[in-house]
Amino acid sequence: MGSLFMKHQSKFVQACILSLAAAVSLGVTRFSYALLLPVMKQDLNWSYTFAGLLNTSNALGYLIGAVSVNWVSRKIDPEKLIATCCFFAAVIMFLIKGVRSQEAFLTLRLLAGVLSAWIFVSGGLQIARLVENHNHQSGLLLGIYYGGTGWGIILSTLVFYWVVTLPSDWGLAWFYLSVFCLIFAVVLGIRVYKLRNEFGTKPKLSAASEKMEMPFLAATLSRGGFVWMLLGYACFGMGYIAYMTFVIAVLQQQGVRPEQQLL
Repeated sequence: MGSLFMKHQSKFVQACILSLAAAVSLGVTRFSYALLLPVMKQDLNWSYTFAGLLNTSNALGYLIGAVSVNWVSRKIDPEKLIATCCFFAAVIMFLIKGVRSQEAFLTLRLLAGVLSAWIFVSGGLQIARLVENHNHQSGLLLGIYYGGTGWGIILSTLVFYWVVTLPSDWGLAWFYLSVFCLIFAVVLGIRVYKLRNEFGTKPKLSAASEKMEMPFLAATLSRGGFVWMLLGYACFGMGYIAYMTFVIAVLQQQGVRPEQQLL
């Protein structure tokens, strides 16, 4: 009974550790910008046009990363890719704290978007390997991984709340976030290396899984269905991502106190 409990506990711990990839790729690297936008805009005298352009640059980078990740994963093992990209994401956030040029901001946010996609997809591959060995709890394990975005947003919020007291403090917040990403990169590197040793280099579907999954995939990934999926995701991007970017700035303009903004 004790060993069974430890086995179940281990997979949840593994899923929580892998959720750090979602935390870095989306919660920290992408969405922390929304929290820091008002103080950066005030300190650097940005227009909302340029603030939106930065978000567009990041989204373009994410699109490039999502399209290119298949090619990249053929050149670099996903196990190495996830930790390496987390490390470079930490480097980019560290560099952001010291730049003032608009061109530099655009370039760094573009690169951050590319890395975000590579991290998120690579982490998804690792959680797929874990799920394949625990099919009966696949929903929970996948939910833990994708919930990592929430962990990243919470972390970014706490850093913002405790560090940023003046408009000029935004660079210090990026520095602390880069430190957390570096720590996560080390933890993820250790974890995915162990998963590789445990499950091999490529996930293998059982015959039963193939019979269950392939009809669903064939129906979902048909040309017509795929177009509708892309349109739905595009609407999600236009609405939710825009909201996540500017909601803090809007609340600040309306006179909402900082402690209320973070709620």
